[in-house]
Amino acid sequence: MQPLPFLSNHREKSFQGKRVLLRIDANVPITSGALDEHDAFRLRSILPTIKFLLAHKARVVMISHHGGEKNTQTLSPVAEYFNRALDIQCGFVPEITGDVVMNVITHLPEGGVTLLENLRTNPGEETNDGEFAKTLASYCDIYINDAFSASHRKHASIVGVAELVSSKYLGLQFENELYNLEPLIGTPDGAVVIIGGSKFDTKLDIIKHFINKNVTVFVVGALAHPFYKAMGYEIGKSLCDTSVDISDITKHPLIRVPQYVTVLNDSGTRECLPASRVGLQDTIVDIATDETSGQKTMDQIKTLLGEAKTILWNGPLGWYEKGYTKGTLMCAESITSHGGFSILGGGDTVSVVSNSKFLERFGFVSTGGGALLEYLLNGTLPGIEVIKK
Repeated sequence: MQPLPFLSNHREKSFQGKRVLLRIDANVPITSGALDEHDAFRLRSILPTIKFLLAHKARVVMISHHGGEKNTQTLSPVAEYFNRALDIQCGFVPEITGDVVMNVITHLPEGGVTLLENLRTNPGEETNDGEFAKTLASYCDIYINDAFSASHRKHASIVGVAELVSSKYLGLQFENELYNLEPLIGTPDGAVVIIGGSKFDTKLDIIKHFINKNVTVFVVGALAHPFYKAMGYEIGKSLCDTSVDISDITKHPLIRVPQYVTVLNDSGTRECLPASRVGLQDTIVDIATDETSGQKTMDQIKTLLGEAKTILWNGPLGWYEKGYTKGTLMCAESITSHGGFSILGGGDTVSVVSNSKFLERFGFVSTGGGALLEYLLNGTLPGIEVIKK
């Protein structure tokens, strides 16, 4: 099998003066036009690739999406972040196509870098429109994809443009992702997986994938609620995804769920109790986090991890949007105190852990959420396959 075309083993004699279109993932929280440095993990991850290209005197044009469909959030705060992080003027063009963009690219100096506006302000991005892809391709001599976390999408900036450019690579962060995820590809030996969140749409296949490979999966967050129901437990008013049929795995011996939970009742009182004692008026909001039941939960996680060589964690343990983050941080403490190689992924989980002391203690923190799970499931992504052509 031919090795993947990584930037680290590039074939170019020189990048000097070459126009490089660099696809990054700048989909980070921006609130009221401001970017919180704690939530800039994806941006920090891309810095080695940008610095590499600038050191080689390339003319770098960065592109990225932000947010969901019809999102119009400007990326100007991202350009401001790069100004600070790179200690070099990062230009910003509040457009994606047109004469202004071409003029900026034409006059971009060697060792210069600019960022174009949010790709999703153009409908051609998500539809992989051929004309839009041609426009993007016209901006460059070399295309580099360093957006692992967006490479499960067949969008113009991921697939369309790469099909049109002959000189193309996967960036340094992309290579780092694939290298560190290698222990979970094929038949993972001695792995434990912790999967959380609220919906099964992106999680069910990966749960089945790992239990079929004889890997223990600890199902947490609202994903655990259908399993409680299958065990005959009451879940009260708790969120429960019933959009898919999981009857074939609800009693699987390799699937575990938290034995103790935190509930909120109608009067606003919080209580930690066994999952088997949740009442009709209760809402499960987290794993148990008090001194007694919380310790039992920590003990369950530590026992679950056992002598695991590799630990994958994706998805919060509690209703983090409402501030229930303590269980997630307790889990982070348990994992990072363990001797195995720990992998953390998923934007929501990383965001919660980013504000703690635990993030830097993980063996590897992936920039991917959906892309991470799809890569582990299939061993490839659309953004990888197109680069190999």
